[in-house]
Order: sequence, then structure tokens, then C-alpha cells
Amino acid sequence: NYSSSDSIYRVYAELELIISNSLLRMYKDIANGRSSPIKVYGYTYMLPRNNWKSMKFYDFLNEPNKIGMIEEIHKNDTTYQELQKLLKLYQHRKKIEISSSIDFGDYPKLALGDSAPVIGKLITKLKQRNMPDSSVRSLQNTNVFTKELDRIIKIIQAKNNLTPDGIMGYKTYKIVNTTHTNKIDQVKANMERQRWFTKPQEKPYVYINLPQYIVEMHGPDSGMEMKVCIGKNLPDNYDAMVKEYSDSGWLYKLPKNMETPQIASEITYAVLNPTWTVPNSIVTREMWPMLLSEPHYLRKNGYKVTHNGKEINSDTIKWSRMSKTSIPYKIVEQPGPNNSLGTVKFLFSNPFFIYLHDTPSKAAFEKTQRAVSHGCVRLEKPQEFGEFLMQNSTKYDADDFRVMMGYPPRDTARLKKWDPKDSTATIRKITKTANVNLNKPMPLYLDYRTLYYDRNWQLHFAYDIYDQNRLILKEMDRM
Repeated sequence: NYSSSDSIYRVYAELELIISNSLLRMYKDIANGRSSPIKVYGYTYMLPRNNWKSMKFYDFLNEPNKIGMIEEIHKNDTTYQELQKLLKLYQHRKKIEISSSIDFGDYPKLALGDSAPVIGKLITKLKQRNMPDSSVRSLQNTNVFTKELDRIIKIIQAKNNLTPDGIMGYKTYKIVNTTHTNKIDQVKANMERQRWFTKPQEKPYVYINLPQYIVEMHGPDSGMEMKVCIGKNLPDNYDAMVKEYSDSGWLYKLPKNMETPQIASEITYAVLNPTWTVPNSIVTREMWPMLLSEPHYLRKNGYKVTHNGKEINSDTIKWSRMSKTSIPYKIVEQPGPNNSLGTVKFLFSNPFFIYLHDTPSKAAFEKTQRAVSHGCVRLEKPQEFGEFLMQNSTKYDADDFRVMMGYPPRDTARLKKWDPKDSTATIRKITKTANVNLNKPMPLYLDYRTLYYDRNWQLHFAYDIYDQNRLILKEMDRM
């Protein structure tokens, strides 16, 4: 409110200040993000803000076409441009959306052969939304879960990175009930991530999109990828477990967060035939019952025990006489085919003791959802990953690494001369624990995207296994 004595120029000045501040805020938000990843994730977010745009505020304020300058910010970022198009598409579809959510509350699971009125509603909704594509229109209107519906559901599950088993449960229900408002939110969350961080231009580097469960190896001239397993998501009662720990004060009740964090680092070396020092959290939460019930468990399963640096006979330890909250021993799994880290691990600097490694548990790679580890990343084909890294070694090449791992060389000339039993060869299979260093560290990025494009610019959805979209949207709304 202004009195009659207020100068019209003062009014204009304050209006200009309000408009300028709003435009500056828009400029900053679109360039570098409306929210801060540190405020969203805290110390578990370690990706660089390598696309941080320097804010030329003075130039911006003096630019007549400010909106045009804002639109220029991400003009060379194809991923961002595609997400913008997707956002406009979903905003348009939201205006004409007519379907409502289906209540699946009485049906924890639905599968082939089941019969229920809700199945008829499901078929109607799939047709309304053209899910997964136009082939859904041929579905018969029925209350029975037919073979054709089973086929349709499997396609929907596969497109959303879920196990395509045709069995409908919580995750599939959530996808079917997804509205265009939900999709708009998903695009907004991933656009925010793109403002924070983009893949580097310089190669080679290694990139892992955690909810995709894939590692990409980007070389100067080519690339390859393989499956990975990542850390388990938090249990539904995690907050209650934290409260129980807080109320009790007992350290062993502190629930472990096994979610793999977002990291930027550099792989510096590999360890062949690694040992594994079992973390106390795993000893107390997982091994303790076996230690109490089977006195010879550690020896039989390839573990050694030390106390103050000296090895002791694990068979003589009276585990029942001590508290699991104060175990004075270090338990180390010895190298071998059944070692939890497999035959090789790859190390990079980070405060979470996370690394990439082989595993004897290969069956997990057959799953679609592969959040199964304690936080480290398991590699489907570690020997091929090591071959890729050797481009940053001046001492070894890819075939050297294969031979050291016990595989035949790929080079045909070398293969003719290769003798796996030759113990005098300069490069031969290594049977003891040994380091293989890189002269030039290999850049590594562990990212989290629930929308992503493949090399052919096909859109893919990934199930938000760590429920992180919600955290970003909450912080964006708060700002």
C-alpha cells in the first residue's frame, strides 16, 4: 500500500526489483537446480556439480531478451531437451486424463487364472491409457486373468524394469495406477538431477545408474555394459528401527543403511584373489547365530580370526561367553572361489567403504530387481570390467589381465603361444592376493536416474527402488 505522497517512481522501482529478483531466481533454478542435492541427500551425495553454470547476473539483468537467455542454458544438453519435450507431453495428456485409480486392496496378488471383478476394471483402465501399446485394445473384456492379459502385464513390467513374471503385486499396481501427475513429478525430479550433474564429455569413464542395475563403460571409440547388483533398499519399518535404537542406546540395534550412495571417484587399482574382512555389523546381525550354534563354522567356511594382529584358532573361541556388542576379534574370509568378493575387487576412494567386486552368487544377476548387496556393487563379468580398465595401465593390457585372472588371451597370436601351466611365464594366472595398479585412475560415477535414454534415444523407466524422487520433489516444493 502506498500513500498519496509516494512517488510513482518508487512504485516502479520496487516493482522492477520484484520482477528482477523473480527472473534471477528463475535463471538460477533452471541453470543449476531449484534445490541443492546436499540438502536432499546430505553427505551421501558426492557427485560433482560439474555442470554448474557460472551466474552472469549483471549480463542477465542487462539482457533485453531474458527468457531467450534462459532457454539457451541447456540448448546443448540433449537429455535435458528430451526431458523438456516429455514434460510438455505429459502436461498435455494430464488435461485429457479421465481414468481414476483402482483399489486393489482386497487382492495382494493377481495372476494368470485368477477371477475377480477388479480384473475387469484393470482391463478397462489399460485400454483407456493404451498400456503398454495399441495391442491392448484387442483384450477381451472379462473378469478373468487370461493368457493375453498375462502377456500384456509382462510387457508393462519389463518396460518399467520390474521382473516380467505376470504376477501383479504392489509394484505393478503402483505403475498401473500412475497418473500423468505422477509422471510429471517423475520428469521434474529427473530434470533436477540433470541440472545437478551430467555425464562427462571426456572419455574413458565408468557410469552406473543405480536403479537401472547396469554399469556402462565408455571408451574413446566404443562402449559396453553389464549387469550389476546394488545395495538393498531400506525396510518399510526403518524409521521405527531407528527410534528403537535411539530409545535403547544399544549400538547393535542401529539399523544399517545399505543403499548404495551417489559417488564420483576414481578407480585406482584392482585386487586379485582378495580377502574380506567381515564388518562388525554383519558379524552381529547375520553371522552371530551360526557362531553360537556351530563352533567350527568359521574354519569350515574359510575364515581366519585374529586378535591384536595374531591369528588364533577359531574353534577354541567360546562365543556364548561374550557379548556381540563387544567382539574383540577380526574375522577375515580367505581368498578362494567361495570368497564373498569373488576373485577380484576394484578400489576407489570414498568414505563409505564401497567398492566394485566379483561374487560367487551369480544367480542374483538373473533377477530384474537387483538391490541385494550390503552396499557395494557386484559385477556380472568382472574380468571384462578389468580388461576395460587396463587402457589406463602402461604395464598391463587387457589380455594380461585376462591371463592373470585365469582366462585365455583374446589375441589369436598370443593364444597359440599361451600355456596356462607355464609357471615361468612373465604374465600368468595369479593365485595369491595381488594388486594391479592403474597408472591413470579411471573416473567412476554412481548416479541415480529413474528416467533415462539409451544410446538410440529410447525412453526407459526404472522403478524408484530407493524412493528418492519423493525427496527431491519435497525439497523443490519447499524452496
